Amino acid sequence: MAVDVGPGLFTGLRVGVAAAKALAMGLRIPMIGLSSLDLLAFGVRRTSRLIAAVIDARREEVFYALYRSVPGGVQRLGPPQVSSAEELASELMARNEEALLVGDGALRYATAFDDVRAAEAAEVGSAHPSAAALVELAHPQALREEFVQHWELQPLYLRKSDAELNWESRASA
Repeated sequence: MAVDVGPGLFTGLRVGVAAAKALAMGLRIPMIGLSSLDLLAFGVRRTSRLIAAVIDARREEVFYALYRSVPGGVQRLGPPQVSSAEELASELMARNEEALLVGDGALRYATAFDDVRAAEAAEVGSAHPSAAALVELAHPQALREEFVQHWELQPLYLRKSDAELNWESRASA
């Protein structure tokens, strides 16, 4: 059972991962969890440019990771991050190289990337992770038996949820 573990919006991640875990438990099959950012970058793997996978995180923030194309796929250059689109634009400007931005965050905050040299947003069709990319990335892992057990699989959260922040603010008041 292959599942997208995020990052993304909390409720969607919880429901999707919980449903996949339930199916895997019921069928007694192992699982493979893949990042939304990896799936987005994999979809544009044939570019020679730096790839910035960018997901709208709401609250005027984005989840992102940077990638390079390698034979057969992409390689993530660092851990997934959460920041403002402007901070990501500054990081891309500091790199001073051509970049391809993919994901709904790249489209939503397109104006933040206007001053980035040779940065281009990918097509609207690349705005969301695809099931095809999930299958293409999970298949080799399944062949190598790189599974995780359902109790080990966790959604990829890069920040606290609104509920946690509200709870903390009430507790400190």
